[in-house]
Amino acid sequence: MCGLFVLGCFVRPKFEDKERQEEAILRSRLDWTIVRPLRYTDEPRRGDYRMIGDGGGRVGKPSRTDPADFMLDQLDDRLYLSKEVVVGY
Repeated sequence: MCGLFVLGCFVRPKFEDKERQEEAILRSRLDWTIVRPLRYTDEPRRGDYRMIGDGGGRVGKPSRTDPADFMLDQLDDRLYLSKEVVVGY
């Protein structure tokens, strides 16, 4: 019980800050895509990432470079504009 209380003291402020940031993005007039990668790995770039909901099935943890690759692709692609996506492989 004590461990959960201590963990909550550290995690809650970060989660609340994330929520405030996303609310500001959603209220803005900017073009946006919120990218939520699963827990990263330090593995080399896979290049075969996908988004949860695109083809169903289980989605694994991406390399740190795969979500970055996805974000760069979004500069020229409007498919995920104004959407929140989870990137995995």
